[in-house]
Amino acid sequence: MSSAAAYAALPATPKPAAKQMASAPAVSLADKLAEGQQALDQLETIKLDKLPAGVTPGELLFRRALLERLVASYAWQLDLAGERDQRLRQQAEAEEALRNWSGFAQAGPYPVSLVEGLRSRLQTGGWEKETQQAQQLMLSQMQEAMRNSLKLNEVSLRQAREQLEGAAAREAEALRWKMDGARWRRDISASELLQFDALGQVLRIRQQTLQAQLELWRKQLDGIGKQVRFQPAELDGVQRRLGEERLRLEREMGAHEQRRRRAKAELEELEKQLAALKQKKDAPTQAALLQDLTQRTVEQRQALDNSDLAVQLTRIRQEANSQEGGIWEYRYQLYTGKAANLAEVASASRQAGEELGAVRDYLQKEAELTMAKMADVQHEIGLDRGGGHALAMLQLLRQRLDIVNAAQQPVQAALTGILLLQQEFDVGAPAEGTPQEVSRRLSERVLQAARALWNYELFSADDSVEINGQKVQATRSVTIGKSLGAILVLLIGYAASTALLRALRRLATHRLGFSEAAANIWWRWSYVCVIALLVVFALNLVKIPLTVFAFLGGALAIGIGFGTQNLLKNLISGVMLLVERPLKVGDFVQVGGISGTVSSIGLRSSVVRAGDGIETLIPNSTFVESAVTNWTYSNRRIRRKIAIGVAYGSPPREVCNLLLAEAERHGLVLKEPPPRVLFSNFGADALEFELEYWLDIGDADSVLVASDLRHMIDGALAKAGIELPFPQRDVHLQQGEPLQIEVRRAAGGRTSDSF
Repeated sequence: MSSAAAYAALPATPKPAAKQMASAPAVSLADKLAEGQQALDQLETIKLDKLPAGVTPGELLFRRALLERLVASYAWQLDLAGERDQRLRQQAEAEEALRNWSGFAQAGPYPVSLVEGLRSRLQTGGWEKETQQAQQLMLSQMQEAMRNSLKLNEVSLRQAREQLEGAAAREAEALRWKMDGARWRRDISASELLQFDALGQVLRIRQQTLQAQLELWRKQLDGIGKQVRFQPAELDGVQRRLGEERLRLEREMGAHEQRRRRAKAELEELEKQLAALKQKKDAPTQAALLQDLTQRTVEQRQALDNSDLAVQLTRIRQEANSQEGGIWEYRYQLYTGKAANLAEVASASRQAGEELGAVRDYLQKEAELTMAKMADVQHEIGLDRGGGHALAMLQLLRQRLDIVNAAQQPVQAALTGILLLQQEFDVGAPAEGTPQEVSRRLSERVLQAARALWNYELFSADDSVEINGQKVQATRSVTIGKSLGAILVLLIGYAASTALLRALRRLATHRLGFSEAAANIWWRWSYVCVIALLVVFALNLVKIPLTVFAFLGGALAIGIGFGTQNLLKNLISGVMLLVERPLKVGDFVQVGGISGTVSSIGLRSSVVRAGDGIETLIPNSTFVESAVTNWTYSNRRIRRKIAIGVAYGSPPREVCNLLLAEAERHGLVLKEPPPRVLFSNFGADALEFELEYWLDIGDADSVLVASDLRHMIDGALAKAGIELPFPQRDVHLQQGEPLQIEVRRAAGGRTSDSF
């Protein structure tokens, strides 16, 4: 038969419609499958050089692919039809078993293995139910996508038919090929839509079957109730199994450790060879050898990573084995009534479950990462890059994936067992008990709830822990118990430190001779330091890392940094004033046009009392940044002076002696250094003198002493006959001609003189 004849002999492609196929019997699908297979066989006989005009070999291959897909869809629908009947029988059997079950043939108590099996089935069934629900959602999305594809393919088929109707005879054959291809694409969409519908029916039947089975298992578990016994033989069997597994893991660990040491030695040797080759002067001429050695080093490093991972996962499996053995011991004690504390059992199982859950999540992430790396390597292989090294790396990554997958199964099995044990804590508890037993169980539950609340994690913070001289990053949890403990330590420390500081302040003022103001200053600053140290001590005592407050520092720096800069500047300045002590309480200072005595030095500002009693609060930063005159910085003696002027003609020496005598006669003028008198100037109206004298600023008021000395000097000068001059002016008038003087009579009979 020629190719054209073979093409002409192809059976007309069936035109399935959604409604027709939905109601078509299975035999109809079988006929369509046979026709499609026959058409596919005939298509194989068409030769490429005998294709109709306008038809390319690529179109022939595409038509074959479409027909193969259609045949596969028919075959799958037939399989689903058979599976649907089988699933319906299973559903009927499961529902009948649920209706007919009224109890176990043998009365209790029942072995713990039966309870474990039922609970395991329930848990696995729950996971299977969640998987089926996810599959149902995915199937719905695929059906929606296939409906859209069916609509588009029907449009394409109509357009191809219209093109064929108006085409010339020479183009008809090629357009008929195009129309048949559009018809087959439409048929594939319709067939696969029916296929998805059949798959959805099978999935719904499976869900109903699983629901009946889950209800039966729950009913059986409720029928067992608390009639459970745990024989020593069962515990021995479990421990024997765990012991055998432990020995096997130890042998695996030894083999992994040996491979790890060997891989590490080989890597070190390759790294030495690579370093030596890079140091050679002719290394550029050996680029191929350098590249090969570099890639081998990368491969060996991956092999070492695989060995490290195998050792790590084997150690995790050993820990899981040990935890499972301990939980089984607790469980036996629980069922035999020897458990001293149910909360201890629950805590141990919960902790083991959390640890294994974290390991399971890690293994899943590691498997995903390894598969992503394998995809990258396969992409390089597809681009014909990497050569044999890429294949070797792909093999190493497959080994790593096998290591991870080998660890997932036992970890998941141990986790499942621990979760089942957590659900069985109430099985071994007696149904009835004495009032003392009921009270004990109630107290245990209250204690367990309180412990759970006490250990409730508010948030976590990263912290560094030093182990064997190396810093390791760790995550610490901040719980309600730790927070309450820190608050309690702060309250107790606050009360104790306040009482102690007050006692020290009284001791400083009454016994050590400190002034009240100085004692208050040191008490205030000591109080702040003690509170700060107390906060740090409380946090460290309850194991709360200081890093939890790192975000507060960032918030202060970003949000209110500019608003607190003056406050922080004044606080730091106050610390500097206490450390450097450029001024102290009682000093007489002058700063910024303000003069007075320092009455207190606070955390943020200090108080200066002027001579008129007005107190001024000056920020501490002013004393640090501005020029400050401290009259009593090193001592309390200050020098004052009084200016005196006497009439010309007075004996200067006698005036000096008189002024000096009056100063020495005043009781508040210091004898050492002695006062002195200076003949300062020949003034316009008087001879000018200055009396300089020294006072103790703490014992004398300089203004009042100056007033007293002026009174004494005035009396002494008057007694000695020395005058205090008035301002004098000599007026000299120069006139070249004599002045003319006239006397005139003014209005009103008055006279006036004029010049």
